[in-house]
Amino acid sequence: MLIEQLEENGFEIIGTNTDGLEVIVPNNKRGLYDFICNLWEHDTGFVLEYDIYSKIVIKDCNNYISITEEGKIKEKGSFLTNRSKISLVDELKRAFDMPIIAEALFLYFIEQIPISETIKNNKDIYNFCTSQKAGSEFEIEYHYIKNDDNNIPTKFIEKMQKTNRYYISTKGGALLKKKNNKYTSMAAGLTIEIFNNYIEKDMKDYNIDYNYYISECNKVINVIMNNFQQSLF
Repeated sequence: MLIEQLEENGFEIIGTNTDGLEVIVPNNKRGLYDFICNLWEHDTGFVLEYDIYSKIVIKDCNNYISITEEGKIKEKGSFLTNRSKISLVDELKRAFDMPIIAEALFLYFIEQIPISETIKNNKDIYNFCTSQKAGSEFEIEYHYIKNDDNNIPTKFIEKMQKTNRYYISTKGGALLKKKNNKYTSMAAGLTIEIFNNYIEKDMKDYNIDYNYYISECNKVINVIMNNFQQSLF
């Protein structure tokens, strides 16, 4: 009801969920906005709480960054950079999933740092890693090419555990799951490097595919910018 009343009076709603909404309120319409909200409170018996944002970046209701005028930052979904904010129960339910992407997006939107700068300057290989778990009915294999003892390029197949950590690389192989002799890629179209055990190297020697991570960030940025441009018209 509140959303309908606000929209009927020309206010733009940019985000909603079950118990809240985000509204663009022009300064010259603040009085009308307060009147509508106060009337809604009177009619329903509910009391509204308010935050005023200095900035909000929304991909969708489950993925956003917001900063209040007091400087309080809230991150959610693909923008969540501080994993300590996730409860232990939630952490056990979800896969470790390339934290560098959330960090690069956060710094891009909040501090205007270029995506490529954040990604290429990061020195923690774990920030580029993701993990996947396959069902018990699958056999997991890592297929890759390397030179054999005679320096001849040879295909190798390595049996893997059910849960595997890896990152996207410019060299490496394919992670596949097999059931009834039928293979399915666990990272379709991507070259990956298994990283179940930590191996210390210079970052350049991990052969990280930086272009992949930059592209994934740009996909999120394009969604947000397209939504913003559509809202202008």
